[in-house]
Amino acid sequence: MFATTFSQMLVILLLALLGWGLRKGKILSDPFLSKLNLLLVLVAQPAMMLTSTQPDAASASPANFLMAAGITTAALILMMALMFLFTHRLPRKVYAVICSAASLPNFGYMGIPIAQVVLGEESIFFLSASVIGFNIAQWTMGSLLFGKAQDTGHRRNPNIILPALGLGVLLLVLNIRLPGPLLGALKQLSNLNTPLAMLILGARMEHLRISDFKDPRIWLVSFAKLIAFPLALLAVLRPLPLSPLLVNTLVLGFAMPCAANVQIQTELKQGDTLLAARCITVTMLLSLLTIPLIMWIAG
Repeated sequence: MFATTFSQMLVILLLALLGWGLRKGKILSDPFLSKLNLLLVLVAQPAMMLTSTQPDAASASPANFLMAAGITTAALILMMALMFLFTHRLPRKVYAVICSAASLPNFGYMGIPIAQVVLGEESIFFLSASVIGFNIAQWTMGSLLFGKAQDTGHRRNPNIILPALGLGVLLLVLNIRLPGPLLGALKQLSNLNTPLAMLILGARMEHLRISDFKDPRIWLVSFAKLIAFPLALLAVLRPLPLSPLLVNTLVLGFAMPCAANVQIQTELKQGDTLLAARCITVTMLLSLLTIPLIMWIAG
């Protein structure tokens, strides 16, 4: 598992480095990156959500989908609560970022593309369910940590991932199969996820600085997010009578770096936006080393 994961992470790294190089070369400008991000969010990821819930494999059942979503929701809320116990003496705008960044993984932007190449197409089914759990945890426990929302004028890109996932779940429950040509077109579009996501990721790492690694709060977030919580989840799930693919997929998903949505929520709630940005960037870089390690331990 280590060799396979490490090899795939090198592929991911090369794509990210290409994005970084194109950004440095002024080819990927801010307007162009925004368009690429819209293509990813409005086309590629919804296509992947729809195809992932088509009932091909035996494990792709409503019961397994709900199980993955439930485990994700409970685990994320518990992780944020545990981080709160360690950080609640800090200012609220700081501890809310630390708790969210240390707990909330980048399931969609990085998790699904990486799971697709490391564990196969079937793993996307479980991570799609985790996206639901992620949103429940972020906008309940996460919002509670930040407190009352502030009107910052911040606008999010239009996003149809959850409606697409909802449609996919409905098709799954009703056991409805999309027509062959439509499903084939959606699969082709879903193949855009990995290259688009990694190019954008590499471009966004342009502002990484050595000084970002000197903040002890970022090391706390990185250790919890990339090592402690994924291994704790593995220790809890491994003895249970669950599918090995489900366990490995959730562990891989939880080993992802901090979610980009942490930055969005921090801006909405007027938290420490600089800390959030640094946590996201540093954990993205460190995850290139920690993800193969976690998957090697998971076996």
